[in-house]
Amino acid sequence: MLQVATGEAAIIELLSGEYLEEQLCRHLEHRYLPDYLLYLGEWGAGNWLELDRSPQFRVAADLTDLLREHAASVVERFPAGASLVSIGTGSGEKERLVLEAMCGRDRPRYVCVDVSRRLVETALRTVDDLPIEKMGVVAFFEDLPVLRRLWRRPVVVAMLGNNFNNYDTDNLLDTVRAQLAAEDLFLFDSHLFAGRTEEIERVYQSEPNVRFNLGPLVRCGLDPEHCRFHLKLDCIQTVVGPVRRTRKWLEVLDDSVVTAGGRMLRLGAGEIIRMGFTCKYTLDQIEAYLRRHALEVADRRLSRDGTNVLFSVRQRLAGAS
Repeated sequence: MLQVATGEAAIIELLSGEYLEEQLCRHLEHRYLPDYLLYLGEWGAGNWLELDRSPQFRVAADLTDLLREHAASVVERFPAGASLVSIGTGSGEKERLVLEAMCGRDRPRYVCVDVSRRLVETALRTVDDLPIEKMGVVAFFEDLPVLRRLWRRPVVVAMLGNNFNNYDTDNLLDTVRAQLAAEDLFLFDSHLFAGRTEEIERVYQSEPNVRFNLGPLVRCGLDPEHCRFHLKLDCIQTVVGPVRRTRKWLEVLDDSVVTAGGRMLRLGAGEIIRMGFTCKYTLDQIEAYLRRHALEVADRRLSRDGTNVLFSVRQRLAGAS
């Protein structure tokens, strides 16, 4: 059931908090902490919202500035009557910019998706005063085929705030393209690699980002003084050439005990907990991936300093070059 404007919007949970807690325990048993678990619960969501506002970590904020500058003209290219389905909404401020522009044409339908129920609730409140239909879904990006049952075409599937860079790109584009009809669009942004390796490492090793990455273990009872966060920017070979990708890990400094999913886990001094990654592409590399997956650029906006880009892409029609 959908509510309009200031009413309560429905939230569908494809993921429960209990399931995510079980996943945290299972992964920690194998000394792995995937990035989606950084957003777990009130603690994780609060840590993310704090990081998102931090002047020391401007990645998402700079992309929001780019979207704010171009939202109206980007939306002009959306199909009439489009719905917005955004994956990984966070606070929902970026989506609000898009929806405000869409409201100038018609009353859009909005489906906000995140792995954190707290962030879904926050994103819905962010647009509470807009004349739109809205609903929230607690789900993974990989649930996109299921989410397709919840939207009305034409649809704009969005991944904003550098989310595009946090996935295996071939798998991401395969998944998205499989859900798009001819009139649909995929809207995403990316913080580009501009050759400043040391600057990237400095930003990702900043205190607010370290606190965010330690969050799940601290919540589970780990003393932050008993572990150390490490990050390196590696160069890896891909189908589009050499790509920079972060490699993160936590080093346990002292024997510790944490509680996850109702279970106690012992972490020994010297143990390593592997973590997720973020890729840094050049503009040419992103466009090469799009061609590889038969997606054509409907709109592209580049920041003045060339470090951030906003894409709107669609299926390439058969026979198109």
